[in-house]
Amino acid sequence: MEGLKLSLDRSKQGRFAPTNYVKGPPTQSYHDNLRDDVQYITTFLNAGWTNDVMTIANMIYLAQLTERVPILPMFTPSHLPKEAGMIPFGDVFDVPRLAKDLNMPILEWRDVKGQNSTTLDSMGCWSAWMASVDGNEPRESLTTDQLKLDVSYTSIPRSIKLNQDNNPHLAIQRLMALGFPSGRTNALDQNRPHPSPGRGDILEPSDHVLCFDFLYYLSVDRDYEWEYDWSPQWRFVGKHIHWAPAMEELAKRYVNRHFGLPENGPIPPFISAHIRRGDFKHACPEVNGGCLPSVKQLRRRVNEVKQGLAEKGIHTDLVLITSDERDQAWWEEERALGYTWIDHEALRTDEIHGLWYSPLLDAVFQSMGVGFVGTDGSTFSLIAERRVQDWHGGVAARLRWRGVPPEEL
Repeated sequence: MEGLKLSLDRSKQGRFAPTNYVKGPPTQSYHDNLRDDVQYITTFLNAGWTNDVMTIANMIYLAQLTERVPILPMFTPSHLPKEAGMIPFGDVFDVPRLAKDLNMPILEWRDVKGQNSTTLDSMGCWSAWMASVDGNEPRESLTTDQLKLDVSYTSIPRSIKLNQDNNPHLAIQRLMALGFPSGRTNALDQNRPHPSPGRGDILEPSDHVLCFDFLYYLSVDRDYEWEYDWSPQWRFVGKHIHWAPAMEELAKRYVNRHFGLPENGPIPPFISAHIRRGDFKHACPEVNGGCLPSVKQLRRRVNEVKQGLAEKGIHTDLVLITSDERDQAWWEEERALGYTWIDHEALRTDEIHGLWYSPLLDAVFQSMGVGFVGTDGSTFSLIAERRVQDWHGGVAARLRWRGVPPEEL
């Protein structure tokens, strides 16, 4: 893909440099580059970009619990045209800073296996998805195709589920047992491997590289616990996943140019907003998204954030919105309130940088606000809210729409 190129030499990162945890440069077969004295963990992705970020945070948290070195997959274009291609985690987020903050080594698959490798590697992995949905097929992912992995899956035991019901969440404290001999033996006594789709290999899950098909639905205490401020996955991992310097610098230039300021200067204090409407319309019993938050509610929430900021001594009338709404009349209502937005189509963002960059930059814009207004039920909003609160000590509010009386929309 066409995008920003990182010049950072990751071999100069001290004791957490990737070169300390593999045998050498990326190899044609990943097997040839793994050190015998290091245990690893990885997962694959297929849940939409924000949910994939949460999945990776879940996996890193599991790596901490099992004392393994995580190997991070590339992001897949599950919510973008396939021609967008893959984008490495480290092109979006600051991996050296993450390793330093977490005091642990972190690898990417591009550190292990050549990105242009033509070698099909056999691999044994656990399927968390089979247990989550009580099914017989693993979760499919473009990750395994991109990495040239032919995976034989074994279902984890159903007893690892958080609750024995139709809820897909798994208990992370039970799942971690698979990274140790006793838990592994117990699980293999309950389920047998499925043949891999390519060669038909039947392989037990690797103990050297503890791997899973899907780790989005992981919890410690209750389902969707990322919604809570005490979420360990956020507190111990997620909040330390900061933007790659090049990505953040590009976003700063966009924001300053938008507000008529020097591109290389400090960004002004502003309130960011994410107003999700497109697919949420289908959740409304009324036609045309009749249950979605009104412009009046947005103004009310923005004013709540302004008041909270004023109590902190911060005053701003700058409101930068992002939304998937396509109705031009709706946008004109926002304009009438004095709210503004960055028009990626007019600025040719995707044409210049690649198809990933419109949503990625929107996420960075949201995280830069001193205040934030998000949409209830959107993980894109949720993570932006967490970033504004924990990175900047900011103030946040949510647009409510589920089960809200019409007069309060």
